Amino acid sequence: MVIGKNLKHSDPIDMNITELPLEGLQLIESRRFDDLRGYFMEIFKEEELQRLLTDAPHFIQDNMSCSHKGVFRGMHTQQAPMAQAKLVRCISGRIIDFAMDIEPASPTFGKVVGIELTPESGRALYIPNRYAHGFLALEDNTRVLYKVDAPYAPDFEKAYNYQHPALLSEIEKYIPLNQLIISDKDRDAPKLLQY
Repeated sequence: MVIGKNLKHSDPIDMNITELPLEGLQLIESRRFDDLRGYFMEIFKEEELQRLLTDAPHFIQDNMSCSHKGVFRGMHTQQAPMAQAKLVRCISGRIIDFAMDIEPASPTFGKVVGIELTPESGRALYIPNRYAHGFLALEDNTRVLYKVDAPYAPDFEKAYNYQHPALLSEIEKYIPLNQLIISDKDRDAPKLLQY
């Protein structure tokens, strides 16, 4: 951590990539520079991500949501040929971001990975298009910004119910289930094993 001096443009900026327990799911951590004004991070660097990410996509659109504490959005995906890879970042508040393996032939089918994302952490989660995605907002006024590599296509959209054992056990670590705020569409979505 650098305290009490301004950044020089010649200071190196880089990103660290960590492989997570689902194949291709990767945690990206941007290097953070602190000084008397606050902090600075490069949060998207296409050339570096193309080099570091597994099967790096070309992102074409940014989406943003704002959620109250206790909101759960998910689990969502789009099917081929409109499948979406996502690069998810929390820009205010705090979330637990989830990826779930929905491919029956996969050795990790049904497995869920949850990662805490905050603005200060410099973390983003890269979610390949073969996984369902969702997140739990842990604070009011939580904003999530995410890049996608395909446009929204309602005819190819698919949702999975949050009442999946591996997902429920993760959610309950942060908030009682009776305090979740969930859309009717997400609440009525089929469970993973019902497809």
